[in-house]
Amino acid sequence: MQVDRKLFAEKLKAFKDGPNQQTQSSPGFGMKVLENVNQRMLPSLSFKSLGEVSVPILSEDLVKLKSISEPVHNLKGLWEIELQSDIMEKEDSHFAKYLNQTIPLMIDLVLRHLKLSREQVHGLSVRPRKLTIMEPGTGTIIYPTKNTPEVFATMIVQLPFQGGHEGGAIKVTREDQLCSFENSRDSSRLFYYTIFVSNASCQMTELNSGSRVMIIFDLLCSNPSALFPSTTYLKDVASILLELSPRGPDRLLAIPLEKEEISFSSLAPGTRRLLDLFISMNFLHVRLALVCHYRMGKANQRMGCPCCLRRKCPCEEVVMVGISKEKISTTKWLDPLNQEMHFDNLNINMETEIVGDGPIFFEKPTEELLQAGSCLLEQWFYRPMLVIWHKERSVQLDCFHRFDILLETLEQQTKEEVVRSLDEVITFCQQHPGIAWKTENASTRLLKLCLRHGANDKVIRLLEILGDTEGILTESLADLLAEVISSINWNLCKSSIEKLICCHRAQEQMRHYSRLTLTLLNVGSYQAATVIMSKICTILSTGNVMALLEIPVLAACIDVMVTFDENLVTKHPQRLANLAAHMKEKWTSFVAVFQLLTHVQQFLDARPSERIPDTAVLWYYNLCLHLTGLVILSTPPETVLSALKLLVSSGDSTLSEALVSQLSSKDNQENGVLRRVIATEAFWKFVEESTEYKKIATPLIDNRIQWLVAIPKPVATWAVPNASVVGHPLVEQFMRSNERSMTYSNFNNIQHARNWMRKHYHEICHYAELEVGGAGGRAYCEITKSKMRYVGSDVKAALCHKELMELIEQRLKKLGDALYSVVKNEETNEICAVEVLQSRGPVPETAHVSVKSGPYTTVLPHTLVTSNPVFLNGAGTQSVRLMSNVQLAVKTPTSAVQQMIVKSTATPPKPASSESCAAAKTTVKNVAVITKSNAAMILPLNQVNHQAFPSPQSIKFPVEHKSNIPVVKPLLSAKASSPISTPKRPRVAKRPLASVMILPSNVNPSAAAANPHEALHAKEESISSPAKRIKSDLV
Repeated sequence: MQVDRKLFAEKLKAFKDGPNQQTQSSPGFGMKVLENVNQRMLPSLSFKSLGEVSVPILSEDLVKLKSISEPVHNLKGLWEIELQSDIMEKEDSHFAKYLNQTIPLMIDLVLRHLKLSREQVHGLSVRPRKLTIMEPGTGTIIYPTKNTPEVFATMIVQLPFQGGHEGGAIKVTREDQLCSFENSRDSSRLFYYTIFVSNASCQMTELNSGSRVMIIFDLLCSNPSALFPSTTYLKDVASILLELSPRGPDRLLAIPLEKEEISFSSLAPGTRRLLDLFISMNFLHVRLALVCHYRMGKANQRMGCPCCLRRKCPCEEVVMVGISKEKISTTKWLDPLNQEMHFDNLNINMETEIVGDGPIFFEKPTEELLQAGSCLLEQWFYRPMLVIWHKERSVQLDCFHRFDILLETLEQQTKEEVVRSLDEVITFCQQHPGIAWKTENASTRLLKLCLRHGANDKVIRLLEILGDTEGILTESLADLLAEVISSINWNLCKSSIEKLICCHRAQEQMRHYSRLTLTLLNVGSYQAATVIMSKICTILSTGNVMALLEIPVLAACIDVMVTFDENLVTKHPQRLANLAAHMKEKWTSFVAVFQLLTHVQQFLDARPSERIPDTAVLWYYNLCLHLTGLVILSTPPETVLSALKLLVSSGDSTLSEALVSQLSSKDNQENGVLRRVIATEAFWKFVEESTEYKKIATPLIDNRIQWLVAIPKPVATWAVPNASVVGHPLVEQFMRSNERSMTYSNFNNIQHARNWMRKHYHEICHYAELEVGGAGGRAYCEITKSKMRYVGSDVKAALCHKELMELIEQRLKKLGDALYSVVKNEETNEICAVEVLQSRGPVPETAHVSVKSGPYTTVLPHTLVTSNPVFLNGAGTQSVRLMSNVQLAVKTPTSAVQQMIVKSTATPPKPASSESCAAAKTTVKNVAVITKSNAAMILPLNQVNHQAFPSPQSIKFPVEHKSNIPVVKPLLSAKASSPISTPKRPRVAKRPLASVMILPSNVNPSAAAANPHEALHAKEESISSPAKRIKSDLV
């Protein structure tokens, strides 16, 4: 029921303004009566539906009494039976005997205490009102006298109860007087009587244990006003406050105070009496609030007031004309000790929570500020208010407006107080998760409270709420959940824990999932850890979850799986294998796979060799194979080099060879991936870093050179394929042919020739020049084509040729143990073949001789032997073949041979045989052997490149020689060392791969044991085929 705020304001005003009379008699008194075992004063009670109920009340009889009683609204643990109804036997002899023996004695005691005589009390009578049952958890309750004019006092008879009770003091208050009665001692065998007059109120504090059974009587007379001439303000206020319940419509009540009463220490005497009344009622919380009304508007001077008329001048006071901004808020909260309380947005509702109907704020502002420049006036009106609410509503208000302080309070309270409040707090978290979880570590602190006090049911309930709302937000919560699982039976919390681990939160919380499983594994909760890990694996295999995770988070999760496979109890042979299969299907980014391998390798490097299970080795190897088959088009060159280092450090040359094959493929050659990798400074530092890296880089350089030489060169021609000369097919045929000039003479005279030239000039002038000559029938038109065209991209050819020359020079500088033989075509002056010869030792200056003998040129590098020579073919030419005596024989017209480097020798080398010479068909201009060890024998690049192709500078439009692909920030800088700086205890090299290989059905196990790499290649066809092709080409 809602409080009548207008009536309440009137009663409060009367209480504050009324006289403070001190009566000589106390508001009430109490006594106890010993039970006579043989002759009990009240041996039993009789009810129509129950029959006899013995006294002292037994526990089983208490249950019967509850069955015919009604629970009191909004107060748990309180039941009442109205005795004025016919529920009780009217002819009950025991009850009548009790009234006859007890009531007259008690009435005499009351009159004596009130200093009254029986003659002063007219029409004295006693009426039983109700039987009340009270149990722990009820809280503080108030029993005023019956609101009827003839009642002048109330008597409470407490019956003996089996086992008695603890706590539950009775406090009687009248105006400023207070009497307290403790009725718990020997309550299992004693009767207690408490009497208070009609202008007093009675409070009963909460029971600590046991139960209390009471019969409440009303004492009536016909002249109560003559007995108590004093006012009844206290009774009126107390009866209204009873309507302020913890679950009622009234959240709080605010009583406006005077503007000077801004703290509890500055309250007026009347307000102090009211404060004492509220504090004496233990079911209320009292606070002082400072409410502020802020408004802003345009300022104007006041005109026409008496002051203005008398002084004949405008007032200096300014007024607000129109309000542009207005706000009412509660700016300050104080407790009765004048300590400031911090509430988050707890404001008093001016419409429904103010007691009284007068103006809330004073007319004159407490503060004001005039902005001279903008003529704006700001005003602040402050009004202090005394605010009361039910104690049981404090938890609700704290939940809404200061949840962090509520948690601090609960952490300092006793077990009984915490358990009593936890239900309401957890309900609030369920209904308002956005407010509750806004507090830092709120869920962790609540779980700790529940665990500390053994409230396992509340732990499960809180886990359910977390599963529906925020999940596992912090690492501390993950650690605490492991403690919860260890403390509570796993079967009880299994479903709640599984709700916390879900797919839609995995991207943000996978790190915490992994930490939870690892903590459970470390504490020995293997069953829970295995179930949660299975749930994580299911999430990772769902949709695109794995691709959305951060690489370090996924790597840490994989490391936890590796830890699981170390333990024989939690090991699963297919866990990592299924994960690898899913990655091969979903992960197509070279950079992402490389980053994952790098992070996982760091985790594996931190482990001793014996702690790396076979499943981890196989997973790592399979993912490396997957890396070598991914598209590298948009991958930064530095990342590719880092991947090469990673695969070399694995200890298996098959992996690095597969990536070399992938880089050297036709697609990666055409789209410039290999060109960009070789062009970086980091690549050449990679070459010089170690012998292993040089062995990997050399095939890449040679493959690039081979591809550049094999690019078709542009062909120059005079033909204009799309030329059209209407009506003159001979001229049109000439324009489309490779002929340069033509004389067209099908004319009658010179004028005819000129007219024909004017008519067809626009069709021919773009490609040729026209000139008319002759006379009469011998008139003609000379057509001469003006420029040649290239079939093919001359720009691309020029850039490729420039790259080839730079690459050859760079290779000679970085790989000084190699000799080159560069062969050029005589007619086009283009490089048509390049031969690479590996040297065993230093080359003397007289080692290379180029001799002209007949139609052949023979080059004899005497001290050289070949080791996997690479032959690079030009377009339309045959390979330069290496002869049996390491002689390079090239067919060329004798007259065209020019000796580039000739050194005198004692014995000229023997020329090649005519049979050998007949095998070569390439026409060349010269042959040069280039070596880094002898500077005099190096053929300058400008000679080799002279007029081979149009130079980039000769092209009319600018050419950018660098790649136009945007440079992505590399994973590893060029100056940084390899991510595996000392990879000598790597992932794959720690354990023979053949020992953990899962062979396909078409592979012979004995053959696999003999050659494990071939067995793996049978499983990974996309990787093995390029590697085999490289080997076959080199051989």
